[in-house]
Amino acid sequence: MSEKDSEMSCINSVAEDMFLEGGDIILDKKCDVDMDWEPVTSAPVSKWPHGVEQQDNSSGEELPFPQNSRRPRGRGQGRGKGRGVEQQDSSSGEEPHLPTPQNSRRQRGRGRGKGRGCSQARSTSPSEERWNDVDVPDITPPQPTFRPRNVPGTQLIRTATYTALQLFQLFFTNSVLKKILQNTNNCGSTHHSTPSIPWIDLTMQDMFAFMSLVVYMGVGKCFSFTDYWCGGYLYSLLFPRRVMTGKKFLRISLSLHLSSSVGDAANDERRGTGAYNHLGKIKPLYKEMRDSCRRNYHPGQKIAIDERMVASKARTGLKQYMKNKPVCWGYKLFVLADSRNGYTWDFFVREGARQTVRIWACGTIRTNRIGFPRSKVNILVSKSPRGSIRWIRNGSLLFVHWRDTRDVFLCSTLHSAHAEDTVQRRVKGADRQWQLKDVSVPPVVKDYNRCMGGVDHSDALIGYYKVLHKTQRWYKTPLH
Repeated sequence: MSEKDSEMSCINSVAEDMFLEGGDIILDKKCDVDMDWEPVTSAPVSKWPHGVEQQDNSSGEELPFPQNSRRPRGRGQGRGKGRGVEQQDSSSGEEPHLPTPQNSRRQRGRGRGKGRGCSQARSTSPSEERWNDVDVPDITPPQPTFRPRNVPGTQLIRTATYTALQLFQLFFTNSVLKKILQNTNNCGSTHHSTPSIPWIDLTMQDMFAFMSLVVYMGVGKCFSFTDYWCGGYLYSLLFPRRVMTGKKFLRISLSLHLSSSVGDAANDERRGTGAYNHLGKIKPLYKEMRDSCRRNYHPGQKIAIDERMVASKARTGLKQYMKNKPVCWGYKLFVLADSRNGYTWDFFVREGARQTVRIWACGTIRTNRIGFPRSKVNILVSKSPRGSIRWIRNGSLLFVHWRDTRDVFLCSTLHSAHAEDTVQRRVKGADRQWQLKDVSVPPVVKDYNRCMGGVDHSDALIGYYKVLHKTQRWYKTPLH
């Protein structure tokens, strides 16, 4: 045998040995150049199924493959090794770990699925958050000190007697009415004056008469404006006829304008920019009305902040939709009212997102909000009795979960988690009879129920004299 034939036989024998071992002469060739790469440590992968012992192959004989299993291909085994599957050294004398058949499959890709699963498991298992019950004591946050600037209540002279007109002028001052009168005359003479019916400028007496009819229409309900001046037996209302004719009232309603035409033109040029004022059409009345509400009354310590909807379907960006409200479409107002009597101390129209203000507050919260605890440890279950309490404190912010007829979730910055407060509820006893029972209640729930009705009380008072006029301009709706 020549030297060349000897070398070729040596190469063939190495290739045959690697093929019998399930390797590949090209992919499994050792290279001394790439010394920095290290395979990912993982469990050894065996080509033997679970329950088949690996026999000693010291005799050099080829072992038969077990039944119902395929013989591994040379390139597949080499690829598995090159992608991070570490083989265990059989010379150590330790018995290799035999994985189950479903775990012995070669992993595809870079293991992203397994990595994502591990990170998700770590993120959904918070170790510090835990819902506590009433057996765990809670701290009492520092309570705010109420130092009112003025004596809470009305800021009028208590010994004086005021007429209805004087009380009306506390909110609709003469300066506001003069601005509305001037802007209405400018709008009427520009847009609603014809040669056959010229525009006649209104006076302050005409404006007071118009406002009195608007208030009167909130007391007496009719289907249309013309019904107030109808002469039939069904209506025959005397007050509207004595104050103003129906045609004049409708003409004033058509020409009513709260802002000046010069200011509207300047504001329209800023449309689409950050300097554009969405409330420019109602700015004079809007600002003066807020100042009057704050000037004539000082609220107490217990106040309520809630939403109020002004019904409207005008085609403007200020219109909001709230699904579960009695008034679904309209302008959304955030109202600050006194919890004792429902007086509206301040309000503003929602224009968009605003910066938050640091105040002591409590209220209900949805469980899907950002920041709500995601812990499932020691939560209330379906069999938890009525009156059960769970809570989590995150610094000064307290989250409370209370079981009543339904689950209630609240957050607070001024309450402790639990106390000895109770409320009476009708529950069905073991004898199937309804009876009163004292149920534990968190302090935040009692204060919320006692103080949060301020805006609802204010809405009820306004609802008795609500005037819903269908207008062609959106800025006339807040006036009514």
